[in-house]
Amino acid sequence: EAKKKLKFPISYVHSNLYEADYERFKSNSWLSSECINFYFQILGEKYNKATVGCSITLMDPHVTHLFYFSMILKSIGNLGNVDLTADYIFIPINDSDSFDIPMCGTHWALLVYDKRQNKFFYYDSLGILMNNAILIAKKINALIN
Repeated sequence: EAKKKLKFPISYVHSNLYEADYERFKSNSWLSSECINFYFQILGEKYNKATVGCSITLMDPHVTHLFYFSMILKSIGNLGNVDLTADYIFIPINDSDSFDIPMCGTHWALLVYDKRQNKFFYYDSLGILMNNAILIAKKINALIN
């Protein structure tokens, strides 16, 4: 039986996965923001308040990028349907320092806000604390508290 050829882009909820992004999963390459957002869309559909007993926000990497460079904090809360009242907020962090070239960095980490404990947790496979994570945590904390 012949393999069915995938047709790109692959769409899921509010995300598209293009062939170049799909190939990243197969080749152990760096993940793109599109890969992360696509996976977050799948997780968001599977793990919701009904299935896990708490509310979860999985922030789009593009929203995180805008959030990092935004000077107007109050407007960010409505950007990209970001629910800052969720019990857990998962925030992908990129080491990019350029607003003009989104996600041009080479490394991703994960920042998680736990509302129940009012704490941020940071996960990085390289064990490096990125300044981007600190700044985003401060901005989110200012909006939440």
